[in-house]
Amino acid sequence: MAAELLRVCRPGGRIVMGNWTPEGFVGGMFKIIGRHAPPSPLMAPPVKWGDEATVRSASARAPS
Repeated sequence: MAAELLRVCRPGGRIVMGNWTPEGFVGGMFKIIGRHAPPSPLMAPPVKWGDEATVRSASARAPS
């Protein structure tokens, strides 16, 4: 996903994201759900995009 964001952003442009955080309400909801249903093996948890280190790491790995 990070590669696609960088691909469509014009040179000098900004990428702005509004994401759920692991510590927020939705992150708490996912934790409760996770106690009753296993996470999908097909995708990373959506709250990972609310963790700054995860976003920076994905952006650094994406081809520019």
